[in-house]
Amino acid sequence: MKFIITYIFIFIVLGCNEIKSKSESKEELLKPQTETSVEKKNGNFKSEKGFLYVSINKIYYEGQNLVIFNRERDTLAFFNKENVYLTNKTFNIIDDDYLYKEGIKVNTFDPEYGLFILDCEGIENQQYKVKINNNDCFIDIKENSHLLKFKTPEQHVMESYPYLYGKNNTPLRVEPNDESEIIENYDKHLYEPVELKGDWLKVKDDKDCYVGEEPSKENIVGWVRWRKDGKIIIDIRYSC
Repeated sequence: MKFIITYIFIFIVLGCNEIKSKSESKEELLKPQTETSVEKKNGNFKSEKGFLYVSINKIYYEGQNLVIFNRERDTLAFFNKENVYLTNKTFNIIDDDYLYKEGIKVNTFDPEYGLFILDCEGIENQQYKVKINNNDCFIDIKENSHLLKFKTPEQHVMESYPYLYGKNNTPLRVEPNDESEIIENYDKHLYEPVELKGDWLKVKDDKDCYVGEEPSKENIVGWVRWRKDGKIIIDIRYSC
């Protein structure tokens, strides 16, 4: 009798463990893919294009460091506190930017205003693959996560200011299509983003930032094509 009870107890324990194991396996399958698992499936490369924002203010004012490698994985530029080391020379990041900025041509670089934005091709070997001087360069993710923020093209546009002032090939239209009526005198105003609909961006005139002595008394709202064939075609500013 004691043997039978022991056998039943072992059978129950093993059964419970099997159920738990199956449950854990199911949970593992349902877990969202991590960045690392996605990279492995694509040959250790995740090709999500966008924009990499570097906090140049943290480097300059908080004494942080940032290393950028070229395609051979040699150091291209080393930002260290208030200085940047480039082509065997040392420059003050803000005071000397006019001397060295041609050596690191990126999407946007204006350290005095806290702007350091690079075109990003994706992630390779736990590094952001970015464009500098139209060449592939790399920034380590883990070492610099506190300095970096990746934005998709949609986030980049929605968190910036579309600049429609003056001549351009992206007029403001009543509806989000190329045949829609163009809003008269749209280029006399500054705008802020409202919403995205595919390749079209809805904007409204900025009452806090305007051309002239006062903002428009009427609300000016319309749609502008911000992207065509996968490329951003409007002028983007980072302050009004």
